[in-house]
Amino acid sequence: MAARDGKIQIKIFGIDGEPLSAPTSNSRIDESVLRLARLIGRQMAREQFEWQQSRAVQSHGSGMKKREPT
Repeated sequence: MAARDGKIQIKIFGIDGEPLSAPTSNSRIDESVLRLARLIGRQMAREQFEWQQSRAVQSHGSGMKKREPT
């Protein structure tokens, strides 16, 4: 892969189709990126938890006794 010089430009357009002003768009971009990062992080945590749970069941599942209701 070739390295790229410069920054990626993200433009946010308002309802009327005009680009939003710089301070507004930067804060919206930051907010959007943080939301996306949180969603990705939560999904990764869910998948990691499920993977750990499945590994625990595989390693201990056959030797575990089921509890009888008392």
